Amino acid sequence: MPVRILIIENNKAVAQDLASRLGRFGYEVAGICTSGSKAMQTIKELEPDLIVMNTRLQKGMDGIQTGKLVRAKHNIPIVYMAQVAGQSTIQQSKSAGPFGYLFLPFSDKQIFTTLEIALLRNRYEKEIQRQAERAQMLVLSAEQFNSNLDFKTVLNTICVLTHRTLKASATGMFLLNAQKDTYSQVEFISKVVSLQKYKELHFELPISFVNSFLSTKKQILVVEDIKRVKRDLPYAQMIRDENIQSVVIVGVFHQKVLLGVLVSSFIKPPKSLQNADLDLLRGLADQAAIAITNANLFKQVQIGREYQRKLAKSIVNVQEEERRHIARELHDHLGQVLTGLQFMLENTKNQTGDKQRTGIEEIQKAIGEVIGQVREMSLNLRPSMLDDMGLLPTLQWHVERFELQTGIHVNFKGYNHEGRFPQEIETAAYRIVQEALTNVARYAKVKEVFVGLLVQEETLWIEILDQGAGFHQSVDTNKPTSGLSGMRERASLVGGYIIIESFINQGTQIVAALPLTNKPLERRKIERNHGRAGR
Repeated sequence: MPVRILIIENNKAVAQDLASRLGRFGYEVAGICTSGSKAMQTIKELEPDLIVMNTRLQKGMDGIQTGKLVRAKHNIPIVYMAQVAGQSTIQQSKSAGPFGYLFLPFSDKQIFTTLEIALLRNRYEKEIQRQAERAQMLVLSAEQFNSNLDFKTVLNTICVLTHRTLKASATGMFLLNAQKDTYSQVEFISKVVSLQKYKELHFELPISFVNSFLSTKKQILVVEDIKRVKRDLPYAQMIRDENIQSVVIVGVFHQKVLLGVLVSSFIKPPKSLQNADLDLLRGLADQAAIAITNANLFKQVQIGREYQRKLAKSIVNVQEEERRHIARELHDHLGQVLTGLQFMLENTKNQTGDKQRTGIEEIQKAIGEVIGQVREMSLNLRPSMLDDMGLLPTLQWHVERFELQTGIHVNFKGYNHEGRFPQEIETAAYRIVQEALTNVARYAKVKEVFVGLLVQEETLWIEILDQGAGFHQSVDTNKPTSGLSGMRERASLVGGYIIIESFINQGTQIVAALPLTNKPLERRKIERNHGRAGR
């Protein structure tokens, strides 16, 4: 295909002479413009490969001003014509990015040599620019693939990068659906208004069709003129309706397995793809295969973790239900039986002599102690008031009971909230406070502890703070025997989290955040003074 050259010259004789010479050299004259403004209006339509322009145009903008606009908007190489071969001409045109100079009167040899050097330089500069863009594209794609393992995001990134690389009209991503023996569309991108309607449709390509032209040895198929394809094509009517001219299909292989295909379509045929462009597509496809595999693995891990979380949550719920059942049995059944025995012994005692009465009193005392132990066991398993009255009254009762049992004063601050919380939140909150106070009694060696609750931004905040013995932060608080791990698990199972800070001889702070919605909380870095519940 001959090189197309646009001449911008207000002297008609000079322009016609130059056009004649260019024709003899095998170049194609795309057009002749007599002014810079006229040239700027027609450049996009003419699409020249090179411009030859006089530095001094008589109408409107001169050649230097026009050259700056051309380079800024169209990036077309320019060879300047001038009357005088002087330093002033060269200095003036430097800012417009000249690719060469023709000085009047010019010879055939000067014209041919200057233009060929300009075209060669432009070709090399474009190739260097393309290579830099390809390298940048591969680096960008690697960064984007490595920065996100979300499956949907990975697929969209693959589509966007391929679409941008090919400058396509539309690009779709198809993944293998082994159950249907098809490759199903999972992503679609297009900025062409008439094609955007296909984003919501579901397209499928038969496996047999795709495997007939793609393999590990032939990873890319370029169809420059789809009208010449004789075989039956999927969605042939749509291709004709939308005037699709060309198609590029890229296979995404991982360990010789075709995971999916990228299909880019063109309403206007693309400029012929070079080997370097195809290498870039292969590089993108290879990165995409790794990203899809990693995203799949991550998705499976997420599903496994979610299943594990639900299983653990189910186990905890079963445990709580079993505790509730046992506590009621102890209180209602065994407690009533023991109380009935007390009444029976009391009646018997009144009907016997002094010697038998003393023995019966001993038995009554023992039964009274058993009743107290049963009541204590029932309360420790699960206080019924947690189900009947809610979190705050239960914690107030627990705090009073804790103070009586340990002699440790609890500075308790309740939350600013009316009504009940979800049952699983109330249970988790109660167990966290219960375990934290147990640890204070066992290890803190203090006479006072702060317990606060606060409702803020649909989150229940709990803080337990003491100024006691503390422990080293290096201690593994996730050990099953630590008690702290149980609190972490309780918070995690309801979508919350716990932050624990402790220092030797300074004390320990436990802050728990529990969501009051079904949406899990994102763990945020909290300043020591931020979010202290109730203070």
